[in-house]
Amino acid sequence: MTCSFMDRGTSFDPATADTFSSAQICSAIFEGLVAIDEKTSRPKPALARKWMTSDYKTWTFYLKKGVKFHDGSDFTSSSVKFNFDRQLDPSHPFAKPSYGSFDVYKGLFGRYGDFITRVDIPEKYKVRIVLKYPDSDFLRKLAIPAAFMVSPYAVKKFGDELASNPVGTGPYEFSEWRQSAGRFIASRNVGYRELVFPDRIIFEYCEQADYGLRQLARGNTDILFNIASADIKVPNIDKKYEFVKSQPGIFCFLLLNPYKKEFSSPAARRAVSYLIDREDLVSSFGAEEAFSFLAPYHAGYEERGYSFLMSDITYLLSRIAPNRSFVIIYPEEHAVYAINPELVAEKIKNYLRAGGIKSELRKLPLDEYKRALNARNYDLALWGEFDFSGNSDIFLSLLRPVRIFRNFSEAYSWIDEFDEAIKNSRRLAKPKAKASYYAKANEILLKNMPAVPLFYKAQVIIYSERVCNFLSSPYGIVNFGALWLGS
Repeated sequence: MTCSFMDRGTSFDPATADTFSSAQICSAIFEGLVAIDEKTSRPKPALARKWMTSDYKTWTFYLKKGVKFHDGSDFTSSSVKFNFDRQLDPSHPFAKPSYGSFDVYKGLFGRYGDFITRVDIPEKYKVRIVLKYPDSDFLRKLAIPAAFMVSPYAVKKFGDELASNPVGTGPYEFSEWRQSAGRFIASRNVGYRELVFPDRIIFEYCEQADYGLRQLARGNTDILFNIASADIKVPNIDKKYEFVKSQPGIFCFLLLNPYKKEFSSPAARRAVSYLIDREDLVSSFGAEEAFSFLAPYHAGYEERGYSFLMSDITYLLSRIAPNRSFVIIYPEEHAVYAINPELVAEKIKNYLRAGGIKSELRKLPLDEYKRALNARNYDLALWGEFDFSGNSDIFLSLLRPVRIFRNFSEAYSWIDEFDEAIKNSRRLAKPKAKASYYAKANEILLKNMPAVPLFYKAQVIIYSERVCNFLSSPYGIVNFGALWLGS
């Protein structure tokens, strides 16, 4: 079976997987303690056969026995603790891989003591996780790719080469990665506890949507991932193939570096947001306008915004260095970091020009782009965040560590207010009560505008009639262990 993606896989350590294709491939190689049921959207057992909690604070997991990693090592409670320690303990010997950082865990859990107090292993197949405060959505956090279980033996063996040598417990195991060609090959895990077909899956990078669609039409590709509906131009393709549209997808932002004096004021950042013609921006590639940090499918979303007096806008924009030209950076590839980056960057430049702000565009290779963000070496930047869960807590938390907040120090009081809103939501079990705190967190972000929301885009997956028993979570993560190919 062949699967084509519109972005390149960059890391196959699930803890650092930061592109859509990396996350999908990791879902074939790895498993977590918990998964999300494709039909009910509720947590279901994966490597944990069951769990118990009486207060949403202390969680006990009973692991499946006889499970082995692809390298032959046993999956036990020690494996679970190792995986948590690696991401939550800064002093752990494998806490700082050279190929990436544990951004997702930093956002969800911080480090030991921030959210998770400790992980105990009272028995070989029993794990107890104690939280600092109750969290009724904890199971959903354990179902995202960053929480997949990696072989401790492989981490020790490969070290900084782990990202290109993934070892999990999933239905498929790593066979080959041709990085320059953007091709990853996985073979059937013959020791998997359930029967798996086909024998091999080829995951490959597809630079152009038209090419991917034609490969699908010719039978050279079986599944085509993360394509925009506006890109579907092959005649009658909608009559020949099945379409799956995942409601959550990629949420795109414009980052404004607050260490630049021109963007240090929340009012100035809101003024830039006012300039964005979102209706025009999304008209050419099938996305939805974003006026807040939550989408309509998120709990806590409210269709509201901040009003401005035109005189205030004019004054603020006049203060943003009218005689200076700013640089907008964006990645050269269509990736999770930016959808249609060249087109979007050009439109942003035009909107800024209409407001009297001069800018120039700078296209960077993906690695260089990421380094520029980390070093704050930019004025403005396009950024995208993939919504793995559709859960407001998880999505807002992902913005917290070194993503949207990467440029703001802990000295900003509004960050404490934001954190408190999220913590309060976790203590509650009733969805309506939780939603009120998500709305408050969103309001805090809108007021301080750490980034400018641009748009969000659902992920469209197209597969051929040969693909049988196709199961995908509402969030677009495919269950590769369940499908097979017909004639």
